[in-house]
Parts: sequence; structure tokens; C-alpha cells
Amino acid sequence: MIAAGDKISPAEVIRRFGNVCYLCDREIDVMLDDPNDPGYLNIDHIIPIRRGGQHRWDNVAPTHRKCNMSKGA
Repeated sequence: MIAAGDKISPAEVIRRFGNVCYLCDREIDVMLDDPNDPGYLNIDHIIPIRRGGQHRWDNVAPTHRKCNMSKGA
């Protein structure tokens, strides 16, 4: 579980998990600065919040925007 003050930020997700998309297993270009770019870094909730998942370290992973959007809820 996330401790008080322990933020889940894109930089922290990359630091903890690396810059590989957990859905397609390809490298994420962390230098992209356009959030609409399909390769842009997203933080995915493995079990979506709306399906009962929680905003915790054991439920987040780095993904490409395109991969995250294709996964859906």
C-alpha cells in the first residue's frame, strides 16, 4: 500500500519498474512530451479503479498511451 506522502508519479513509476511497457514489453520513450502521442508514458492501474482496483504500488505499471487505451477498463 502507498504510505502517506508516497506519491505515484510517472518518474517514480519509471524509477521503480523501468521504462518498459508491461502490456507490449517494448521500451517507452520517456522523453516524449506530447500526451497525445501513442508512445507517451501512461501509468496503468492493472485492475482498473472502476472495477475495484486501488491506487497502490502493487496495482500500477508503466504503459504506452496506445497500449493503455487499447486495454480499456
